[in-house]
Amino acid sequence: ESEDVPEDLTIEANVLDLSDIPPPPPPPDDEGDMIFVAFDEPPTPKGGFRAIQKALKYPEIARKAGIEGRVTIHVLVSEKGIVIKTKILQSLGHTGCDQAAVNAIKKVRWNPAMQRDKPVKVWVAIPVIFRLK
Repeated sequence: ESEDVPEDLTIEANVLDLSDIPPPPPPPDDEGDMIFVAFDEPPTPKGGFRAIQKALKYPEIARKAGIEGRVTIHVLVSEKGIVIKTKILQSLGHTGCDQAAVNAIKKVRWNPAMQRDKPVKVWVAIPVIFRLK
């Protein structure tokens, strides 16, 4: 049983340059906050959803362009009824309506979501309607 392997085989060393390794990617954006929490009663704006509409300032550019529609905002409401974070789920484009909706939602005081008579922090989708009069 003969194998053709040279007896004086030289293996060259590979030098690995570790200075060119890129840094690790950043952690996922807010995915840890997206945990589902069951609740018996959803968070509600104090004064009802009319309070959001009352706090809403229709953007002048959207008013002049005759833009109407709905912006849906994902809102994180704390156990104390404070809006902690917002994300735009459905946009009306670059009309200023998205930011106006977020501002109105943040301006209103909230009743927290309740789970077995205990306040809990939850995400909830809130539609904000833009309608010209």
